[in-house]
Parts: sequence; structure tokens; C-alpha cells
Amino acid sequence: MELAQRLEPSTGKHTKLVELLSHLQKQIATDPSTDEPLKVQGDTLWTDMPSLGYTELETWYEFGGDYKDPCDATLDPEQRSRWVNLNAFIAQLTQAAEIDYPSLGEKSTFSPLDKSLRAIWTMVMAFENEQSPASLGNTAAMEAACQWFIYAAERLWENVLHNRTYPEAGGAGPGKRCKGEAWAGFTRGRWGVWEDALKEARGACTDVRMQKLIDDALASLRRAAGDQ
Repeated sequence: MELAQRLEPSTGKHTKLVELLSHLQKQIATDPSTDEPLKVQGDTLWTDMPSLGYTELETWYEFGGDYKDPCDATLDPEQRSRWVNLNAFIAQLTQAAEIDYPSLGEKSTFSPLDKSLRAIWTMVMAFENEQSPASLGNTAAMEAACQWFIYAAERLWENVLHNRTYPEAGGAGPGKRCKGEAWAGFTRGRWGVWEDALKEARGACTDVRMQKLIDDALASLRRAAGDQ
């Protein structure tokens, strides 16, 4: 996670980290004395990636290392960069995860590399916050949300198509600006709200770099959804 925060996604160096974790996740470590898979607190090493879950979650919640608000435009530039880089990495990991969406009535089982829930949390900050998207155009929250669309729009759209939802404890419900909605995950209506929020942010943004990033995010979002 530390390395992922240091590396800029545009360099392509995240790709090697994603490939490494994807390879590790396919391995099964066995206990030589029993020839049974090794377990860590009930999870199989490496298949369930037991340490990745809590490490990634804790790092995400640090918001770049100092627990400051990603919606604050005055956030320290280094902290902002680290958190944005982390989201870009997690997005690429999520896009690369192998997922078999369950049929109706089947139990959901998803890859430990899939962090789609983190995408929702990021979108809530940037698009469903009490603050308008127009006021967040040049913030870490908006920049991180753009990374999710740039690197994982196809996965996010697949989640929409399969109406992927989460238990209430997962925190996938709507933000305060959308509190009347019954969202518990990915829906077409929510996707539309996110697209409109990106357009609102783009219209008000005066920073050239962020303008391009938002344009790239919108282009990825539209490519993923196509005519569906």
C-alpha cells in the first residue's frame, strides 16, 4: 500500500503491482505437515488475501496519511497525491479481479481483489456530499473519483448491470445530498447522478489539469455504459 501511494498511475508502474497481487491470489500455500492449505484466522493463504483487506482499508481511511478531509481544497499536496494514487491503484486492482456475478438466488462470492465498495465511498464524497460537485472540482475527493472511472469504469458498470448491493453495514447507502434514495449499491439511477455530478464539476472547474482529468473520467464512463 505504501508503494502504491508513492507511484503515479500515469507511469504504468501500478500495473506490475496489480499483476503481482493477481498472481499471488491464484496461489495456495500448504502446510507441509498436513498438506492442507494454510489458514490465517480462517482465511486461506494466498487465495483469500487475508492481510490485504484490513491493510487496504486502514490505508484508505488515512486519506493519504494524516486523516484530513479529501473534500478540503487546502489539503496538503503530498497527502492528496498519495490518496489519489491509492485510489487509482485500488481501481486497477478491482478492474483486474476475476468476478463471477451470481445468478438470482445464488450466494454472492467475490474476489478479495475486488474493492468496488471503495468506489462507492469515494463517489459519495465527491458526488453525494452536502457540498456541491461544482465546489469540489479541484479536491482530492473529485480527483480520486475520476481515477475510479478512468481505471475501473467497466467493472463499475458491470456492477450496475448486475444491481450489485451491499449489506447496510457496508456503508453503500446514499450521501446526504441524496438521502431520499434507497440505494444500497450500484444502480442505473445512481450512475446517472454520478455522471451529472462530473458534468457539474467540469462546468465550474478552472484548473486545467483537473478539467482534463474530469473529461477523461466522463469519456471512460460513457464508453463503459455505451448505449445500454
